[in-house]
Amino acid sequence: MLTGEVLRTYKLPSAEGCFDLSVATDGKVYLPGYHDYRLWVYDPVTKEVTDYGEIDPDVQRDYAMGCGFGPNNTALLGTYSGSRLHSYDPATGVITNLGTVNPEEDYIHFIGWDPASDAVFCATGGVSASIWRIEDGGFGAKSKILDGSAIPLLDSTSFVGMLDCVNGHLVSRIGGAMIVTDLEGKVEYWNGEKEIAGYHVAPALDGSGFYFSQFGTIQKYEFATHTYHPVAGEVRSYFAHAVEAEPGLIVGSDQGGPFTVNIETGERTEQNVSFRQPTLIQKIFPGPGDSMYASGYMLGLAEINKAGGEPNETLNSGQYESWLVREDKMYLAAYAWSKVYEWDPEAPATAPKQLFTSADENFDRPFGMAYNPERDEMYVGSVPAYGGYQGGLAIYSFATGEVEFFGAEIAENQGIVSAVWNPHDKLLYLGTTIDGGMGTNPTSITDLGQLVVFDPETRTVVRSGAPVRLRKGVTGLLVDPDGSVWGVAEEQLMKVSPDGTVRTLGAVSGRYADPPAYTWAWAYLNWSARDGMIYGSAGGNLFKVNPQTEEITRIATGGAQWAATDAAGDVYFSYRTHCFTYVVPQPITAVDEEQKCLAVRALQQGRTLDTSSLNRGERAYYDKLAQRLADGKLTMAEEAYCRA
Repeated sequence: MLTGEVLRTYKLPSAEGCFDLSVATDGKVYLPGYHDYRLWVYDPVTKEVTDYGEIDPDVQRDYAMGCGFGPNNTALLGTYSGSRLHSYDPATGVITNLGTVNPEEDYIHFIGWDPASDAVFCATGGVSASIWRIEDGGFGAKSKILDGSAIPLLDSTSFVGMLDCVNGHLVSRIGGAMIVTDLEGKVEYWNGEKEIAGYHVAPALDGSGFYFSQFGTIQKYEFATHTYHPVAGEVRSYFAHAVEAEPGLIVGSDQGGPFTVNIETGERTEQNVSFRQPTLIQKIFPGPGDSMYASGYMLGLAEINKAGGEPNETLNSGQYESWLVREDKMYLAAYAWSKVYEWDPEAPATAPKQLFTSADENFDRPFGMAYNPERDEMYVGSVPAYGGYQGGLAIYSFATGEVEFFGAEIAENQGIVSAVWNPHDKLLYLGTTIDGGMGTNPTSITDLGQLVVFDPETRTVVRSGAPVRLRKGVTGLLVDPDGSVWGVAEEQLMKVSPDGTVRTLGAVSGRYADPPAYTWAWAYLNWSARDGMIYGSAGGNLFKVNPQTEEITRIATGGAQWAATDAAGDVYFSYRTHCFTYVVPQPITAVDEEQKCLAVRALQQGRTLDTSSLNRGERAYYDKLAQRLADGKLTMAEEAYCRA
């Protein structure tokens, strides 16, 4: 922390990340893995990382969202769903499921422990935030000590933004509004104003209060007076973690990285850490020109280095689920509350500008996005927020900056997961899913995914219905040059003619998983400018569709996701944190000067040739040409074959 030097790095081989971590009283660092549902531990004495196994082998997909420490060097884990609390005891090596904390909510995001009372405190939420107290180090009686009855805003708040236990007091926040209570939940400070930023406070060494970040400045809260006042020094926006390491010296990390600050003189040191954390790729999409971008889970936006090698710098922004390009600007739709941003790739270090949010409509994850150049409108389709079934459509006018929202008028109790504007009939095509937002039980209250055709001019639904029997969702919508619309109904590739007739063409993936799994975004279809084929991904498969013969060809299996094509017609897709390119073969249709030149240029790019339409002799000619180039016998090939 004092120098910013990275001392050592470790891989958690099966984890995609960690939502939280905690340092226990013996100094061991506990890291519950995401998507592997395991507990990893770093021991600063042995300098080793150990896999302690599944958090709960009896519970499918036990996501650890919160982590804390308790008595006797134990670690405490809060998991989704069911807001279950777990305790790991290093003396026995056993992880004990302590049961549900809040029967009405699914999440535990923050955990604290008070040594004097041996009480554990959990911040639960999902629909409405509350704070619970559990006696006997988490093994005893559970009681709700703070909810909307004391602070009404908690009823309409999904989660509090932090929870620290400091010398017999609890510190939390709603947005930027600070809450201080005693250990029974009695409110000691609350005024509802924006005054605190960050994820933790720094307890004062003398026990008199705590230090917190106020959007760049540092304040001290006094327990005796329930007031706060500024101290010397600044931070970069907020405390991520901080402690008063010695009287008057705060050491921690802020938005920019490690820092120290003397709160008496204001003297500050700061470091920039060069360590790069691999980020799970959330989506891949084309940008202006020939550029390609990837968004990260839970944050991250970066231009893909198409040459390979070191990745480009990542913008700490997101999580972006859909996109479009207009006048060389990118428009990005993000979880949560289906927020939509404008971003200029020519100013990559500039934060995206928010255009609107769908929070008041309870729309949450924006998986479908389309642009209508004739009306200069943007369409954003979303699934509902936590606990809801009704998703919908937002329509943004670039001319006026106004937004219109549509919910049940589109598809009652369903969410929108795909959108495409058809320039042939001037209509908007929308694909829906039956699955609601996280936390719904049952996951859906309808049966069939819909294809909805919406008229942007009249703002009405032209027609809607389930395009394929017994299928739960419609994704991957793509317009054909003849005005037809391609898509995927669950696992079935389909083509919808301009008159609405639907033909199914075969499976491109497996079926959706059964509840309690949710399936929203699934298939993505794209045209390739290289060979005129459709390339797509669905359910871990990468595939090609010949639009003339309607033949489906499987290219890759076992985790290929988020397929997208660039301006050259090549296909980009991801596997977890890695981005791959499928270099589309160059179609060659004759043995003439034009096609010879095309072949030479393609081969020089490292591209293979697709000569499947030629006869045996013509194919042999290009086989020999490719071999001569590979052997270095045609050093002036382009000059020889591309004379025009």
